[in-house]
Amino acid sequence: MLEQKTMREFLLCIKCIVDVLGLCGDPVLPREHLDAILEGLPEEYGPEISVIESKFEPLPIGEVEALLLAPEACMKKF
Repeated sequence: MLEQKTMREFLLCIKCIVDVLGLCGDPVLPREHLDAILEGLPEEYGPEISVIESKFEPLPIGEVEALLLAPEACMKKF
């Protein structure tokens, strides 16, 4: 879960787990990677989750990460 982590830290944590599972011979499908990210987000990310889940085809993980990092980047500006 996101909890006290920044979004960047949270996404990196998920990616590390995905990478380790792959190295152990248990590759994680992109959809499973996406589900792990979305399930760890608090409700204030509801609008971003809605956009991501509204797509007919799952967004690439890189696009999902960019979408989730945008609000954090905006907050740092203010």
